[in-house]
Amino acid sequence: MSRKLDTDKGNTNASSTKLLSDITLGSVKEVPTDQKSFIALAGLVLVFALGISVPFVCVGQYAYAFWFGVVALLVIALVLCLVWGLGRDKRASHTSPTWTRVVPKLPLSADARDDLIGKLDDIRNAACVAIQQRHAELGFDLADIRVNVFLPDDRGANQTGICRLCIPDGLHAGMSPASNATAMEKSRADSEIGLKFWPGQGLTGVVFVSQKPCIKTATDADEASGSWHDDFSLTSSQIEVVHSELKWIISLPLKVADGNRERTIGVLNIDGLRVEFTDKDLQALVTVELIARVTDFAAILSRQRRNRISVLIEEI
Repeated sequence: MSRKLDTDKGNTNASSTKLLSDITLGSVKEVPTDQKSFIALAGLVLVFALGISVPFVCVGQYAYAFWFGVVALLVIALVLCLVWGLGRDKRASHTSPTWTRVVPKLPLSADARDDLIGKLDDIRNAACVAIQQRHAELGFDLADIRVNVFLPDDRGANQTGICRLCIPDGLHAGMSPASNATAMEKSRADSEIGLKFWPGQGLTGVVFVSQKPCIKTATDADEASGSWHDDFSLTSSQIEVVHSELKWIISLPLKVADGNRERTIGVLNIDGLRVEFTDKDLQALVTVELIARVTDFAAILSRQRRNRISVLIEEI
């Protein structure tokens, strides 16, 4: 009789253990992979504790059964705390932006815009004088040089999540059509001023993302296509409105302090029409004096109202 009773107890214990194991392992299937091992450990501790407790209950040793249950609960609580902590860390890392920039809040105030327009005229004049001093023989004129600034426009980002680089109202010099220009010339000039680029598109977008100055000339034209725009993912409609006599571009990042580092808030472009120059000539144009003017321009932008654009790339 005693042997039969022991056998029955063993069968009951084995059946209970198998049932609890099946339930535990079934639940684990719904848990993220990186946390399954912790949940499985908690389940196995519970199964083990109950498996040990059942024989004590059967022989009336309730105190031992009680303390085994307490230990099991404490271990399970510890494991669940670890799981929760790891999950919190993972959630925190997922909410950290992959890419972030501080940008001026558009439209700029009238006073700031007027101040910046004056700075652009100053930069344009200084660049023109520097070229004339180095290459007087070329007959380079102020009308052959232009300056513009592209800033991120986040005014539609709340609805579309899209932010493109544009020339804010008035932040250009030398791009407006002449008073005697034809209707077609005026339309083309307005379209060029209205150009917008994605970050990474066009020389402007490339400099905005890389945060490094860059020079591009017509002498860099692709041998196959004859175009020097091929490297910058411009659309055919964008290429059509670019001035047909554009020969070179100097793109300079406008950097401001953002926490303990500097980030690009926009891009200032100096470009030239009609007269071609080599990269070496244009590099000589980017003097300490010119950089100081560009830095002063960026400082004015840094004092304006600003927003932050953040991009989150999350593995799912």
